[in-house]
Amino acid sequence: MFVTNIQRFSLDDGPGIRTTLFLSGCNMKCLWCHNPETFQTVMLGYEPDQCAGCRSCEKVCKNGAHTFFGASHQIKWNQCGKCFQCVKACGHQALFRNSKEMAVKEVISEIEKDMRFFKRSSGGVTFSGGEPLLQRQELQGALRECKKRGIHTAVDTAGNYPFDWLGPLLDDIDVVLMDCKAYTEEVHIKCTGCSNQQILGNIQWLSNMGKNMWIRIPVIWNVNVTLDEMEKIAGFLKGKRVGKVELLPYHKMGVSKYKTYGQDYLIDEALPAGKGEIGQCYEVLKRHQIPVSDE
Repeated sequence: MFVTNIQRFSLDDGPGIRTTLFLSGCNMKCLWCHNPETFQTVMLGYEPDQCAGCRSCEKVCKNGAHTFFGASHQIKWNQCGKCFQCVKACGHQALFRNSKEMAVKEVISEIEKDMRFFKRSSGGVTFSGGEPLLQRQELQGALRECKKRGIHTAVDTAGNYPFDWLGPLLDDIDVVLMDCKAYTEEVHIKCTGCSNQQILGNIQWLSNMGKNMWIRIPVIWNVNVTLDEMEKIAGFLKGKRVGKVELLPYHKMGVSKYKTYGQDYLIDEALPAGKGEIGQCYEVLKRHQIPVSDE
């Protein structure tokens, strides 16, 4: 499995105290994503404050991705061949890979370190991303090993894939955390670069199956959510078998990571929704008799 981060004592990724594993690779590119390190399975990262200007990376790079202008280190990101010889050559940890390749048994060993917290809080493990279903074969192996050990499992997914990707995993998943980023097709395409038809279909399918499902709605005001769009989302969710709906207010905590991975952040002008706007979203959901998390 390609893992970018293991976050312990997580309180926002399912019930109880959880260990959240962020898997790399994604088939969407949401404008507001705060995990750009998960965009691709393997990516080069660069922290300029750590660079000593030794030029070791320039010497070993066969693609000319590293150049120096005086003391300034420039990276031509589109020329990186992902051989990571520069990472090996860098003695100052200025260059690094976004993800670590871990065998399933290594993943389980890391999860088991937190068993005492799971038992005390009715918590467990959450596989997030990126899109964890892009590593579905390895994910299935990890989920099965967790269930053998009595560990509660959750998968945090955007749902942008065919039904048969998720189906074989469901017996080993206790709760599916499913995104619903927009109901209107045009809004979804503008914000994520893809259609939402498979996503809405997966929500309907999970509801029909009676699977324990929580819906998570990122709220980036006047980008993917307005009151009109929230009404449409609520109208779609009404009558579905949904454990609860969580609103995820926009924040900018991940913006600085975009430069680290040579990415452009495209909605820098966006502002977090105010309490009043979030409150209005909750009121829309409640009016449609949709269970919501605590505000």
